[in-house]
Amino acid sequence: MLDKTTDMLPQLKQAGVVDAGGRGLLYIVEGGFENMGIDNMLETAETPAVRESVPAASASGDIKFGYCTEFFVNVENGRNDNKAELVSFLENIGDSIVAVDNDDIIKVHVHTNNPGQVLERALKIGALENIKIENMRLQHTNLISFAEESKPEKYGFVAVSMGDGIAELFKKFGVNRVIKGGNTMNPSTEEILNAIERVNAETVFVLPNNKNIIMAAEQAAEICESRKTVVIRSTSIPKGIGAMVGFINDNSTEENIKSMTESMNSVFGGQITFAVKDTVLDDNEIHEGDYLCLVDDKLVLVDTDLDAALDLLIANMVDNAEDASYICLYYGEDVSRNDAEAAVERICEKYPDLEAECRMGGQPLYYYLISVE
Repeated sequence: MLDKTTDMLPQLKQAGVVDAGGRGLLYIVEGGFENMGIDNMLETAETPAVRESVPAASASGDIKFGYCTEFFVNVENGRNDNKAELVSFLENIGDSIVAVDNDDIIKVHVHTNNPGQVLERALKIGALENIKIENMRLQHTNLISFAEESKPEKYGFVAVSMGDGIAELFKKFGVNRVIKGGNTMNPSTEEILNAIERVNAETVFVLPNNKNIIMAAEQAAEICESRKTVVIRSTSIPKGIGAMVGFINDNSTEENIKSMTESMNSVFGGQITFAVKDTVLDDNEIHEGDYLCLVDDKLVLVDTDLDAALDLLIANMVDNAEDASYICLYYGEDVSRNDAEAAVERICEKYPDLEAECRMGGQPLYYYLISVE
């Protein structure tokens, strides 16, 4: 029966070969019989040991029957016609049928859209074992997706970030690889290089998002030989997000470098963290636990109350930003959404002409990352 598969599919007929899946299954079955000490079972059985139908994929590549269903039936009544009746039923609801019996066991393989009906019918003649059902349409889709993904994209992105919320935001903007890092946890040149090489793109943009990571990013770009790598010298998370806003897929690399840099520079980035010890910084007397407010990594004010510190920092940033129209608060893991929303309400009341919102950043160490643009 296997040799007839050559005539069942145009591609097989053109190539002059039999169905590879059927051939492989026969080898497996023959090996099983040999292991049990049964010789030439497939050649000497009075009824055909194997029944095969037209392969599941049509000439167009569509899958007619979506579920590959396999199982053993432990026959209970010992009737000789059990297999023939089961195969007859399977032919009505599927194809690629293989049924091999040995004494009280029938091994069944079928492609069908109704695996439940197949199992119900088989249960009428015995108990089932080793049931396996696979969605071939899903496998087919995954194979297509893999083939598409294997083709390099024109552009790809690597960004250094901290906090699950910010990482997800970068991914929504199209960043392929997000490296966890920031102050006190700077990624190495090797980590950045590994991330670049895992992006399947002809040109990869790297956003370090911290002034202390720029050098490592540029070293990784120099070392990488497998693809063109461009470092956009972003010094904060808000500026990195601003850079992604300026990216245009249809632009050339040089045009994107310019537009991403211009968009990044239009963002005013602020941060609020805390002091870990008493110190003096930029003529500011700082005590452990004080809230430190920074703009583009420069300390601008210190306060003992978080809400007051945030309000003062926003005022400073709005006053110094040119034509500010939008404020976003990325609140960290130690700030509740209610507190962040209350802060947005205060901003809207004080600056009715500005649009303000908050997003869950989830970043450690920093209560708020602030973008004013």
